[in-house]
Amino acid sequence: RNLQIWQLEVTLVNVTSSFAAFNLAGKNAVAILSKLLKNDTHTQSLQLGKVLALKIADTDVRIIGVGFVSKTAYEIHLPVKQASTIWQAIIDAGKSEQIRCFGTEAQRVLRLEMGHALIGHDTDGLTNPYEAGLQWALKMEKPFFVGQRSLKIINQKTANKKLVAFVLDKNLHEQRPQECNLVIDNNEITGRITSIAFSPTIQQIIGLAYVHPNQSAIGNTFYIRTDNGSMVRATVVKTPFVERSEE
Repeated sequence: RNLQIWQLEVTLVNVTSSFAAFNLAGKNAVAILSKLLKNDTHTQSLQLGKVLALKIADTDVRIIGVGFVSKTAYEIHLPVKQASTIWQAIIDAGKSEQIRCFGTEAQRVLRLEMGHALIGHDTDGLTNPYEAGLQWALKMEKPFFVGQRSLKIINQKTANKKLVAFVLDKNLHEQRPQECNLVIDNNEITGRITSIAFSPTIQQIIGLAYVHPNQSAIGNTFYIRTDNGSMVRATVVKTPFVERSEE
Protein backbone atom coordinates (compact mmCIF):
# COMPACT_ATOMS: atom_id res chain seq x y z
CA ARG A 1 0.00 0.00 0.00
CA ASN A 2 2.75 2.46 0.91
CA LEU A 3 4.71 1.61 -2.23
CA GLN A 4 1.65 2.58 -4.25
CA ILE A 5 1.06 5.78 -2.26
CA TRP A 6 4.71 6.88 -2.38
CA GLN A 7 5.28 5.52 -5.90
CA LEU A 8 8.71 4.18 -5.01
CA GLU A 9 10.75 2.09 -7.42
CA VAL A 10 11.02 -0.81 -5.00
CA THR A 11 10.46 -4.55 -5.41
CA LEU A 12 9.67 -6.76 -2.40
CA VAL A 13 10.72 -10.41 -2.38
CA ASN A 14 9.65 -12.84 0.36
CA VAL A 15 12.79 -14.77 1.39
CA THR A 16 11.46 -16.19 4.67
CA SER A 17 11.70 -19.82 3.58
CA SER A 18 15.29 -19.31 2.41
CA PHE A 19 16.62 -18.76 5.92
CA ALA A 20 16.90 -20.80 9.11
CA ALA A 21 17.38 -19.43 12.63
CA PHE A 22 18.79 -20.88 15.85
CA ASN A 23 18.61 -19.50 19.38
CA LEU A 24 21.75 -19.92 21.49
CA ALA A 25 20.94 -18.95 25.07
CA GLY A 26 22.15 -19.27 28.64
CA LYS A 27 25.21 -18.53 30.77
CA ASN A 28 27.53 -20.50 28.46
CA ALA A 29 26.29 -18.90 25.22
CA VAL A 30 29.22 -16.46 25.06
CA ALA A 31 31.79 -19.23 25.45
CA ILE A 32 30.14 -21.37 22.77
CA LEU A 33 29.77 -18.47 20.36
CA SER A 34 33.42 -17.52 20.91
CA LYS A 35 34.44 -21.01 19.80
CA LEU A 36 32.27 -20.78 16.72
CA LEU A 37 33.64 -17.38 15.77
CA LYS A 38 37.20 -18.14 16.88
CA ASN A 39 37.41 -14.51 18.02
CA ASP A 40 36.15 -13.42 21.44
CA THR A 41 36.11 -9.72 20.48
CA HIS A 42 33.04 -10.30 18.32
CA THR A 43 30.98 -11.58 21.26
CA GLN A 44 31.88 -8.47 23.24
CA SER A 45 30.34 -6.40 20.44
CA LEU A 46 27.16 -8.46 20.42
CA GLN A 47 25.21 -6.71 23.14
CA LEU A 48 21.43 -6.79 23.37
CA GLY A 49 19.92 -5.49 20.13
CA LYS A 50 23.20 -5.46 18.20
CA VAL A 51 23.58 -7.23 14.84
CA LEU A 52 26.76 -8.51 13.17
CA ALA A 53 27.35 -10.23 9.84
CA LEU A 54 30.00 -12.92 10.44
CA LYS A 55 31.05 -16.40 9.37
CA ILE A 56 30.56 -19.76 11.09
CA ALA A 57 31.98 -22.86 9.42
CA ASP A 58 32.72 -20.79 6.31
CA THR A 59 29.04 -19.80 6.06
CA ASP A 60 27.80 -16.23 6.12
CA VAL A 61 25.51 -15.77 9.13
CA ARG A 62 23.74 -12.89 10.84
CA ILE A 63 24.02 -12.91 14.63
CA ILE A 64 21.67 -10.81 16.77
CA GLY A 65 21.85 -10.15 20.49
CA VAL A 66 18.34 -11.16 21.60
CA GLY A 67 17.54 -11.58 25.30
CA PHE A 68 14.20 -13.31 24.83
CA VAL A 69 14.67 -16.46 26.91
CA SER A 70 17.81 -15.38 28.79
CA LYS A 71 19.73 -12.17 29.38
CA THR A 72 22.60 -13.79 27.50
CA ALA A 73 21.24 -15.04 24.19
CA TYR A 74 21.82 -14.84 20.47
CA GLU A 75 19.82 -15.56 17.33
CA ILE A 76 21.85 -17.00 14.47
CA HIS A 77 20.28 -16.52 11.03
CA LEU A 78 21.68 -18.39 8.03
CA PRO A 79 20.82 -19.82 4.61
CA VAL A 80 18.55 -22.81 5.06
CA LYS A 81 20.79 -25.05 2.93
CA GLN A 82 23.56 -24.72 5.52
CA ALA A 83 21.24 -25.25 8.52
CA SER A 84 22.35 -28.81 9.34
CA THR A 85 26.03 -27.87 9.03
CA ILE A 86 25.74 -24.90 11.39
CA TRP A 87 23.52 -26.88 13.78
CA GLN A 88 26.19 -29.55 14.11
CA ALA A 89 28.89 -26.91 14.54
CA ILE A 90 26.92 -25.36 17.43
CA ILE A 91 26.37 -28.77 19.08
CA ASP A 92 30.05 -29.69 18.74
CA ALA A 93 31.21 -26.34 20.12
CA GLY A 94 28.87 -26.69 23.10
CA LYS A 95 29.69 -30.24 24.17
CA SER A 96 32.12 -29.20 26.92
CA GLU A 97 29.49 -26.70 28.18
CA GLN A 98 26.85 -29.46 28.26
CA ILE A 99 24.72 -27.79 25.59
CA ARG A 100 21.12 -28.99 25.41
CA CYS A 101 18.41 -28.56 22.79
CA PHE A 102 15.09 -26.95 23.69
CA GLY A 103 11.88 -26.69 21.71
CA THR A 104 9.12 -24.14 21.29
CA GLU A 105 7.14 -25.18 24.39
CA ALA A 106 10.20 -24.75 26.59
CA GLN A 107 10.91 -21.47 24.83
CA ARG A 108 7.45 -20.17 25.69
CA VAL A 109 7.91 -20.97 29.38
CA LEU A 110 11.43 -19.50 29.42
CA ARG A 111 10.34 -16.24 27.78
CA LEU A 112 7.38 -16.02 30.15
CA GLU A 113 9.70 -16.43 33.14
CA MET A 114 11.64 -13.48 31.70
CA GLY A 115 8.36 -11.53 31.55
CA HIS A 116 8.49 -11.01 27.79
CA ALA A 117 5.29 -10.61 25.81
CA LEU A 118 5.02 -12.74 22.68
CA ILE A 119 3.81 -10.63 19.78
CA GLY A 120 0.76 -12.23 18.16
CA HIS A 121 0.07 -14.17 21.35
CA ASP A 122 -0.04 -11.51 24.06
CA THR A 123 -1.00 -8.94 21.43
CA ASP A 124 -3.31 -8.90 18.42
CA GLY A 125 -4.22 -6.55 15.59
CA LEU A 126 -6.17 -4.29 17.96
CA THR A 127 -3.44 -3.94 20.61
CA ASN A 128 -1.52 -0.68 20.82
CA PRO A 129 1.97 -0.27 22.33
CA TYR A 130 0.72 1.73 25.32
CA GLU A 131 -1.60 -1.09 26.40
CA ALA A 132 1.13 -3.71 26.03
CA GLY A 133 3.76 -1.67 27.90
CA LEU A 134 5.88 -1.29 24.78
CA GLN A 135 6.05 2.50 24.67
CA TRP A 136 9.78 2.25 25.44
CA ALA A 137 10.22 1.04 21.86
CA LEU A 138 8.55 4.09 20.34
CA LYS A 139 10.75 6.93 19.11
CA MET A 140 8.06 9.56 18.81
CA GLU A 141 10.65 12.31 18.24
CA LYS A 142 11.42 10.91 14.79
CA PRO A 143 10.30 13.16 11.90
CA PHE A 144 8.09 10.36 10.54
CA PHE A 145 7.31 6.67 10.71
CA VAL A 146 4.31 4.62 9.60
CA GLY A 147 1.64 4.81 12.32
CA GLN A 148 3.15 7.82 14.12
CA ARG A 149 0.10 10.03 13.65
CA SER A 150 -2.25 7.33 14.91
CA LEU A 151 -0.09 6.70 17.96
CA LYS A 152 -0.13 10.39 18.85
CA ILE A 153 -3.93 10.33 18.77
CA ILE A 154 -4.12 7.08 20.78
CA ASN A 155 -1.74 8.42 23.43
CA GLN A 156 -4.12 11.32 24.12
CA LYS A 157 -6.94 8.93 24.98
CA THR A 158 -7.49 7.18 28.29
CA ALA A 159 -6.40 3.54 28.12
CA ASN A 160 -9.01 0.92 29.00
CA LYS A 161 -6.63 -1.98 29.54
CA LYS A 162 -3.02 -2.72 30.44
CA LEU A 163 -0.88 -5.84 30.14
CA VAL A 164 0.44 -6.98 33.54
CA ALA A 165 2.43 -9.86 34.95
CA PHE A 166 0.81 -11.95 37.66
CA VAL A 167 1.29 -14.96 39.90
CA LEU A 168 -1.30 -17.27 41.43
CA ASP A 169 -1.27 -18.39 45.05
CA LYS A 170 1.07 -21.34 45.55
CA ASN A 171 -1.62 -23.21 47.48
CA LEU A 172 -4.15 -22.94 44.64
CA HIS A 173 -7.12 -25.26 45.24
CA GLU A 174 -9.48 -24.00 42.53
CA GLN A 175 -9.40 -25.01 38.88
CA ARG A 176 -6.28 -23.73 37.15
CA PRO A 177 -7.03 -20.80 34.80
CA GLN A 178 -6.32 -21.13 31.09
CA GLU A 179 -5.39 -18.66 28.37
CA CYS A 180 -8.37 -16.48 27.35
CA ASN A 181 -10.09 -16.93 30.74
CA LEU A 182 -11.63 -13.61 31.73
CA VAL A 183 -10.63 -11.12 34.42
CA ILE A 184 -13.76 -10.19 36.39
CA ASP A 185 -14.32 -7.18 38.66
CA ASN A 186 -17.76 -6.58 40.23
CA ASN A 187 -19.33 -8.97 37.70
CA GLU A 188 -17.82 -6.96 34.82
CA ILE A 189 -15.24 -8.20 32.32
CA THR A 190 -12.11 -6.06 32.65
CA GLY A 191 -9.58 -8.21 30.80
CA ARG A 192 -8.32 -11.67 29.93
CA ILE A 193 -5.34 -13.97 30.33
CA THR A 194 -2.98 -14.03 27.35
CA SER A 195 -0.25 -16.35 28.68
CA ILE A 196 -0.10 -18.69 31.67
CA ALA A 197 2.22 -21.54 32.65
CA PHE A 198 3.72 -23.32 35.61
CA SER A 199 7.24 -22.04 36.23
CA PRO A 200 9.49 -24.96 37.23
CA THR A 201 12.09 -22.41 38.35
CA ILE A 202 10.02 -20.68 41.03
CA GLN A 203 7.49 -23.51 41.45
CA GLN A 204 4.53 -21.21 40.87
CA ILE A 205 1.94 -20.48 38.19
CA ILE A 206 2.81 -17.25 36.36
CA GLY A 207 1.24 -15.37 33.50
CA LEU A 208 0.39 -12.21 31.60
CA ALA A 209 -3.08 -10.69 31.44
CA TYR A 210 -4.88 -7.56 30.36
CA VAL A 211 -6.62 -5.80 33.22
CA HIS A 212 -8.23 -2.41 33.75
CA PRO A 213 -5.56 0.25 34.43
CA ASN A 214 -6.99 0.68 37.95
CA GLN A 215 -6.03 -2.96 38.62
CA SER A 216 -2.49 -2.75 37.22
CA ALA A 217 -0.45 -1.52 40.21
CA ILE A 218 2.24 -3.85 41.56
CA GLY A 219 0.82 -5.82 44.50
CA ASN A 220 -2.80 -5.36 43.43
CA THR A 221 -5.00 -8.45 43.28
CA PHE A 222 -7.62 -9.33 40.69
CA TYR A 223 -9.83 -12.33 39.98
CA ILE A 224 -9.93 -14.71 37.03
CA ARG A 225 -13.00 -16.76 36.18
CA THR A 226 -12.04 -20.32 35.16
CA ASP A 227 -13.86 -22.68 32.81
CA ASN A 228 -15.91 -24.18 35.66
CA GLY A 229 -16.88 -20.76 37.04
CA SER A 230 -14.40 -20.68 39.93
CA MET A 231 -12.91 -17.31 40.83
CA VAL A 232 -9.12 -17.49 41.23
CA ARG A 233 -7.11 -14.71 42.82
CA ALA A 234 -4.04 -13.34 41.03
CA THR A 235 -1.45 -10.83 42.21
CA VAL A 236 0.26 -8.27 39.97
CA VAL A 237 4.06 -8.53 40.17
CA LYS A 238 7.16 -7.03 38.59
CA THR A 239 9.08 -8.77 35.84
CA PRO A 240 11.17 -10.72 35.22
CA PHE A 241 9.69 -13.56 37.22
CA VAL A 242 13.15 -15.16 37.02
CA GLU A 243 16.50 -13.38 36.78
CA ARG A 244 18.05 -15.52 34.06
CA SER A 245 21.64 -14.35 33.68
CA GLU A 246 23.79 -16.71 35.76
CA GLU A 247 21.64 -19.84 35.98
